[in-house]
Amino acid sequence: MDGVPTVGGTKDPDLGAITALRPDLIVVNEEENRPEQFPALAAIAPLFEAFPRDVDGALADIARLAEVLDVAPAGAALLERLA
Repeated sequence: MDGVPTVGGTKDPDLGAITALRPDLIVVNEEENRPEQFPALAAIAPLFEAFPRDVDGALADIARLAEVLDVAPAGAALLERLA
């Protein structure tokens, strides 16, 4: 994608590139990312950890993320459309 910085992959994040972006939050997935890397990522910015195992879990993670991002009404609207 044009204009989207590359920060490595899910298994090999480029911590320097991530740090340079000065993120407010880093979203990680316990299955897709490597949990042993979480402490290094958490040193850069707070982590939002997700590990949905089914549709209900994914919907719950969307609601939690919307709360963390302080966009609960938009999250609720999205969940309503998905229901």
